[in-house]
Amino acid sequence: MGIQQGEHVREGDTAFWQTRAEQLQRALDSRVVIEQAKGVLAERFGCGTDEAFEVLRRAARSNQRKIHDLANEVVASAAGRSSARAQRANGEVR
Repeated sequence: MGIQQGEHVREGDTAFWQTRAEQLQRALDSRVVIEQAKGVLAERFGCGTDEAFEVLRRAARSNQRKIHDLANEVVASAAGRSSARAQRANGEVR
């Protein structure tokens, strides 16, 4: 019975650490997107990344949005602009 109980504790520990790893990965992914959005905004507005973060933070707050969700939209819009520019440069879009 002691071995089975010990195995149960290890399974519980594994589940805990798996959950923790998933949470940390989501946090890291979110931070990467926020950093990308800061870069996009800094380029668009000609400001530093700290100021770009404040713009992002204020916009998220004033629109009652999660900063990560807004950052995703900023990055997606930049990707769309880049793609459209590349297509125009290649004569694909008029």
